Amino acid sequence: MADYIDVIRHHHERWDGKGYPSGLKGNETSFFARLTSIADAFDAMTSSRSYRVALPLEEAYKNILDGKGTQFDPDLVNTFIKVFPKWVDYHKNYHELHKK
Repeated sequence: MADYIDVIRHHHERWDGKGYPSGLKGNETSFFARLTSIADAFDAMTSSRSYRVALPLEEAYKNILDGKGTQFDPDLVNTFIKVFPKWVDYHKNYHELHKK
């Protein structure tokens, strides 16, 4: 249970230590919190909100890359780069299947 709490608590920390709530830096946050921070940011950018429309996938992708080494763990961003094409295929197929 403590591992889950850690992810919930620390997924807004930043690699450079400028995040919140604790200002943790680099590997001071758990692997899963660092991984979740990328997933959460990408999901937030690519989902429409009441106050703005979703960003295009390419723009959100660029924003993640721009955060490499500052906002996000650089090794995990490298992994994100590798899996992104497969995720784009999944995203396209999902939306094709669920068109209304």
